[in-house]
Amino acid sequence: MSLVEAAIAANRFGFGARPGELETLADNPWDWLRAQIRQPAAPAGDLPLTRAGMDILIAVQSAPDEESRKPHQEAARALRDRDRVAHIQGAVASDTPFRERLVKFWTNHFTVAYVQSYVIPFGGAYETEAIRPYVTGRFRDLLGAVVKHPAMLFYLDNVRSVGPNSKYGLKAGVGLNENLGRELMELHTLGVGGGYTQADVRTLAMILTGWTPGRAKDPPGTIFAFRPTGHEPGPKTFLGKTYPEAGQAEGEAALDALAAHPATARHIATQLARHFIADDPPKTAVDRLAKTFLDTDGDLAAVSEALIDSPEAWQHERRKFKSPLDLVASVARGFDLGEVGPAAVVWARRLGQQIYDAPSPQGWPDRESDWLAPELVMERMEWTYQVIPRLTADQSPLPFAEALVGPTLSEQTKAVLRGAPSQREGIALALLSPEFQRR
Repeated sequence: MSLVEAAIAANRFGFGARPGELETLADNPWDWLRAQIRQPAAPAGDLPLTRAGMDILIAVQSAPDEESRKPHQEAARALRDRDRVAHIQGAVASDTPFRERLVKFWTNHFTVAYVQSYVIPFGGAYETEAIRPYVTGRFRDLLGAVVKHPAMLFYLDNVRSVGPNSKYGLKAGVGLNENLGRELMELHTLGVGGGYTQADVRTLAMILTGWTPGRAKDPPGTIFAFRPTGHEPGPKTFLGKTYPEAGQAEGEAALDALAAHPATARHIATQLARHFIADDPPKTAVDRLAKTFLDTDGDLAAVSEALIDSPEAWQHERRKFKSPLDLVASVARGFDLGEVGPAAVVWARRLGQQIYDAPSPQGWPDRESDWLAPELVMERMEWTYQVIPRLTADQSPLPFAEALVGPTLSEQTKAVLRGAPSQREGIALALLSPEFQRR
């Protein structure tokens, strides 16, 4: 029985232990993690949340005046607020926290944000219907679901991208927007240094012209449409291969090429190893994950199992500093809170992470240096001392800490907790300890 490995499984792969959970996991934490990968994925279904968001957006766009738009805009904001709570609640309440962490990883990898107002009705729908069903499926399927989702098409401005020589482009005098093409390669697939050129960025943008969300004139419930009148005509050369004019099929073929590219395997492997192992991921782990990705045609379940089997992921040293979401979720799980409400969203925002509002298409940062700024550390300290009186139960600080992080507490931390002047201050010190602040 290993409480150390149980603590790693619960904290590094999940969102923190609940009281008594480490003892339950200690017999075989590896099988506990594998079982979460092998369970059936949530089906994509008929995308009811996305369709509801489209209905709200179309109602806003179709309203004849500002007064008529207000109730629909309020409905969109209500969805936004609900979805932010649900995002944190998923991490707090999940009985399959490794799988939930994968959901959060991929949601961040394929970031969308409410800074683009048209995204507001879609944050939760995007995570639930374009990310969650695919996190243990094929990367190509995940990529396709993301690129066709209204949230991504709005966020990276593909709705504004028109082929300069298309029927609509020539008539209206509008042109190309390269944002989606650029970020698809730089952030989502090949990565910086992945072998593409600015010409490839422009060509991919042309290939994806005509890919748009549904509109009021489309059949009810349409969330994605290909519009030939806006698509750039003619053959296009992308990553050294020429694609003949084929409408939407050009984009599907380009996504196939990106998903199968060795640089994509390397980029995804590096991002996963950085998130689960260390800010500067070991080359051996990256090589292993990249090889698995390529050997299995981007099977994310196999890649996730390779991560579980990586000895580098089981080093006892806690190398990953918790993001605000990680910290809030692990505190809530540590106090065995069944539900969190809007207060948890406020907590995460105060600590520096507004849910569904990453500062750029790169998503939230995943390195310790980004979260260890002095002002953010002070916020953690102040927040911890303010929130503990609302949560603390009748328990001693040292057993409380040991129940959450296992036998990894240093002797120095143990001495601090034994000498705490009060129970509440001791609990606060436990949550501020290096062992709890890292995973």
